[in-house]
Amino acid sequence: MGGNMALDKNSRVVVIMGGLSEERPVSMRSGRAVLEALKREGFNNAQSYVVDDETLPGFPASVNFAFIAMHGRFGEDGILQAMLEKRGVRYLGSGPGASRICMNKARAKEVFNTAGVPTPKACVVNRATDLREIETRVMTRLGLPVVVKPVAQGSSVGVSIARDGIELLLGVTAAFAFDDDVIVEQFIEGRELTVGILGCETLPIVEVKPGRRFYDYAAKYEDGGTAYRINPKIEKAAAEKTRAMALRAFGACGCRHFARADFRLNRKNEPFILEINTIPGMTERSLFPMAANAAGLTFGKLCVQLCELAFEGEKKAEVA
Repeated sequence: MGGNMALDKNSRVVVIMGGLSEERPVSMRSGRAVLEALKREGFNNAQSYVVDDETLPGFPASVNFAFIAMHGRFGEDGILQAMLEKRGVRYLGSGPGASRICMNKARAKEVFNTAGVPTPKACVVNRATDLREIETRVMTRLGLPVVVKPVAQGSSVGVSIARDGIELLLGVTAAFAFDDDVIVEQFIEGRELTVGILGCETLPIVEVKPGRRFYDYAAKYEDGGTAYRINPKIEKAAAEKTRAMALRAFGACGCRHFARADFRLNRKNEPFILEINTIPGMTERSLFPMAANAAGLTFGKLCVQLCELAFEGEKKAEVA
């Protein structure tokens, strides 16, 4: 790809943020935080590019590196990555193929199953499917409770938990506002865990304890009642299995550089992977920087190391 083969503080780095999806506000916060951090670390030629048009008008003609801080459609689904490759721009994160897989929760689940990574049972329903048929299919295949999600959205947009038939139909109808396909997934009673992956290594496990009914969009970005526990008390074998599953899923999907894998740990201390986020949030409330900080990386050092990873390929990240 274009640009120098070594990253230094004179490199022309562009932080890409914004977009037209529901996750634009989060992306803007992530991008601004990254840009400020890179400037503090001495990358004085770093600049921002806000996506307001998906044809990328006015994109800088000469850049060494793109730090993608986009979430959701266009930023995380492989389209932007393919466009950058066509322009010869080196960028952070997974390539187009892995991005497409992980953005589509149903496709990612197929990869998890093939790779032998335990994941909750699920079925996919389409907008054209009769609601009564949806209810019958879900009750027959999964039972209740279930989690209802748009197939290709992030940040828990359009997600709900259904504990009875009415909540199921309401949840499916609401999710169709964001996607033509909806995935209905067996709800795993237990604990919410997340594992960051930096280079070829896992970061400390973070447990999420939402103050709300579950960890939805508001709990992630608006609700101060959500609590986070780094390196929570979990059986050693379960913690090791969770980390190993995160790495196996990361590799099976073809991811690179960094990601965050989300899990549920059931009452028997058995982990189930839910999804992989190929561009984790980089806001002040985000889980990935929180875990990296626990591993000894300040936010600024994390941003620099992520840039370096994109240049150094498979070289392992060094964390304290």
